[in-house]
Amino acid sequence: MTVSTPMLDEEHRALAALTWLAEYSELRHLRPLTHGHGAAKTLSMITAGQFPSDLPPQARAALERARRRIREVPGHDELAAIFRSGIRLVCPADDEWPSRLDDLGDDTPLALWVRGTARLGEAAGRSVSIIGSRAASAYGMSVAGDIASAVARREWTVVSGAAYGIDGAAHRGALADRGTRVAVLACGVDRAYPAGHADLIAAIAQAGVIVSE
Repeated sequence: MTVSTPMLDEEHRALAALTWLAEYSELRHLRPLTHGHGAAKTLSMITAGQFPSDLPPQARAALERARRRIREVPGHDELAAIFRSGIRLVCPADDEWPSRLDDLGDDTPLALWVRGTARLGEAAGRSVSIIGSRAASAYGMSVAGDIASAVARREWTVVSGAAYGIDGAAHRGALADRGTRVAVLACGVDRAYPAGHADLIAAIAQAGVIVSE
């Protein structure tokens, strides 16, 4: 199957770049700028090192740190290769955006990187999060799998991480009943982490969606 490369407008390209630039501690300083000026203007400010005069010193320092990573931002050809691999960028203005994330206010992600066959907004619309310890007992994992299986049979989406323990048990329980799954990763969606869950993560992408900031 040939995957077409989406044509990103300036705002989407800027949001893609900002996800590369910002560490978690810097996002709370970025969001007010993107809300007030837009992503493209915010990226221009960071690139040029020119910020509003009323920007607090702590915010200025955070954005200066982000500026040092400007060389890490993928260019047009790199982005095109990412999209050809089946990965897509979902932004707050897009139809696929899970609207309930907007309840997070200033903690709402700038954008999400997504890989998989399900549409994220639809999958998250009727969903149950099942998460827990990596060092789970056999009983805990059994119960997590049973709950996920019951959720899947009722056509609700199971949302979890992709870690060992409860997360993996929840996804396997949903998989047994062919349920839709959403796996939220701390790494990029192009990586299988932990490596021991590579097959499980691939299965989630085939019947659900992998998500990362």
